[in-house]
Amino acid sequence: MNVASLATSFNNPLNRFAPYGRSLSAIGATRKAVSLQRIQAVGRAIEKYNVTNGHLPERLQDLTPLYVSSTMLSDPWGNAYKYLQQPDRYLVIGFAPDGKVDTDLMLSRAIDVGASQTTPPPPNGQKGITLVD
Repeated sequence: MNVASLATSFNNPLNRFAPYGRSLSAIGATRKAVSLQRIQAVGRAIEKYNVTNGHLPERLQDLTPLYVSSTMLSDPWGNAYKYLQQPDRYLVIGFAPDGKVDTDLMLSRAIDVGASQTTPPPPNGQKGITLVD
């Protein structure tokens, strides 16, 4: 082992001999990125569900299998995402490897309450397209 490889061995995320207190940051960062992508996919699924059904899902499991795969409802560490709904918005919350809430892994989106309501029928039973200003 030469001096250069010894000096760079601590920077290798796959090296088990990382200095005390230092996590495997490259692997952790990759898992965090995967978790963020899953949260965004769940958010898109919630919005599709809302448009299709006229209301937010009661729980994330209501999204499977039509809107998202069940594997997308948990993070890479095995924690299930937390879902909170309010009358005009929803939140999807992700967790750090230790199971605590990670503020970088939160999705909060407002929903258009009017878009989820059914539109009234056209006047006088007319069919076709109605232009609205």
